[in-house]
Amino acid sequence: MTKLVVTPIVICLCCAATGTTRAQSPVTSADSRAQFPPAAAQVRGRHVPDLAALRSGFDTPPIPGGIGAGTLYQQGSLRVTSRAELYTQMIVHPNGIAVPNWIFTTATNRTELTIEVVGIYLGASAALGVFDWSCQPDYPCPNGSTQASWQWTREFIDLPCYYSVGDDGGGHLHNMLSYVNRSRRRGNATAPPSPVPNWNNSVLLLNRCTQEWDLVYSHDFRAVQKDCSIDSSCGWWGPIIETFNENPQPAIGELGFIGSTLRYDNTVSSLTPGDTSFAAPSSPWTLFHISPNGSWSAGSSTSN
Repeated sequence: MTKLVVTPIVICLCCAATGTTRAQSPVTSADSRAQFPPAAAQVRGRHVPDLAALRSGFDTPPIPGGIGAGTLYQQGSLRVTSRAELYTQMIVHPNGIAVPNWIFTTATNRTELTIEVVGIYLGASAALGVFDWSCQPDYPCPNGSTQASWQWTREFIDLPCYYSVGDDGGGHLHNMLSYVNRSRRRGNATAPPSPVPNWNNSVLLLNRCTQEWDLVYSHDFRAVQKDCSIDSSCGWWGPIIETFNENPQPAIGELGFIGSTLRYDNTVSSLTPGDTSFAAPSSPWTLFHISPNGSWSAGSSTSN
């Protein structure tokens, strides 16, 4: 795999139990995009609905089942003009959580044309997907799409090097997948001349087998992005459980996110209450633990 020089990444790893921050600053990552080619959004042969279509017709996505639990960015906070990088560890269940309708674990990085790195669950199916909102007619995404769409999905059982067992911060052991959801503007105050792309979206996953960050998705595009902090009309949800099941919610294993931080321009937020709020779990789910609001987990049971 090709080595890429990347901007140093700082992320909290293996520190959820104490709430402390451990900095890691890799200077290289492996270009693994060839191992994650564009593909139809399927989980065990079942089509995964388009996120934009699922959420259409509602004033403030994600709806309808709604936000099952999670972190929401506060209006007026976390303004992004040139760079957004969401770092998190996501609890995953490679063998599924047996739900009748879709459940996603997802987040934006606070930009308008963000990526979403999504844990996808339906029945016994469980997968990881990348959904990109930056696809445009003049700047199609890698799968050729000119509008927001899934770029690839891969079943968790086919990605054993990208998750490992860790403490969820509440004393429960679960599989954790670490990722970076990143949007960066090229140039300083002046954008490069058109039609040169001035933004890049990318996703990095922590490879537990090599202990390197793997670049698994990238898209260059040109845009003038809205400031999502002004009125929260875009990019307003941080790490959440999104459910399309009717209330009361079905029984699920523990889901959540650990050690989430957002780098916005040259500032880093641990998603504390000053920058975020928290949506309590939908009934009858339980909040198992929370370190407001960057680490939390919820569900029906802490067992795997």
